[in-house]
Amino acid sequence: MSLADELLKLEQLRQTGSLTAAEFTSAKAALLSGYNPSSPDEIKQLQVDTALARLDIDWKNREKELMIVGGYGNRFIPTKNLVFTRSWTIGGLGGLFIPLSIAIFVSSLQDKEVGALLFFFLGSGFVLYGFWLNSHLNKFVIQYKNAYDDYLEERERIINS
Repeated sequence: MSLADELLKLEQLRQTGSLTAAEFTSAKAALLSGYNPSSPDEIKQLQVDTALARLDIDWKNREKELMIVGGYGNRFIPTKNLVFTRSWTIGGLGGLFIPLSIAIFVSSLQDKEVGALLFFFLGSGFVLYGFWLNSHLNKFVIQYKNAYDDYLEERERIINS
């Protein structure tokens, strides 16, 4: 395990509360005092490892910001499947109301006409909301994908530098 990996592990322990600030500082000092890079290659590798560790921490924080938060506080990475499922389930409900309203409307029962119109407009509202939700959530998918591509590009640049 490289020094950067060990420092990253210490930082994660501190962030989760497993280490107090004093314990973190003490462990970090002990780790750094025992490490003395002697060659330019070791120094270069330490710089690369440190830059990658910083980039990974920054990405994890950015990823949390880009996730979609569900009804119970669960976080989801925005994917096309998630968007499709949520938006078209709602739109599909509308698709059920519209034929039902037409069937009621063409039936011979006069007192059901108001109900048929209500079903028709309710169904149309669900379908329109499904279309809107699809386009709205799709923005999050694109934003996440662009940020992830940027992260991978920067990671590759650091590794190859």
